[in-house]
Amino acid sequence: MSQLNLQLADGTVRPCAADVAVVAVTAGGGTKTVTFNNVKKIQVVKSVSITSSANVRRGASGAVTIGTGTSANVLTIADGSYANGDTIIAEVIGYNG
Repeated sequence: MSQLNLQLADGTVRPCAADVAVVAVTAGGGTKTVTFNNVKKIQVVKSVSITSSANVRRGASGAVTIGTGTSANVLTIADGSYANGDTIIAEVIGYNG
């Protein structure tokens, strides 16, 4: 886990955590969820990519959404062509408390 600063719209600077998740896709389907254990509330989704077993990298074809409430550390990534053997690589910035 990395530590960095996030500047809010009002100019306030707040320390934040950055977290990267690498998740293997074990079955096809339209949506996958990724939980970030080192971030309690995601504020920024820095990047999301899907790498195929042939090492071809692409973005998600559908929406990337942040959970709310007790799921504020969970991303839902929609993609119409997930395949077994793909890898999801997602990077977020958020708050620990």
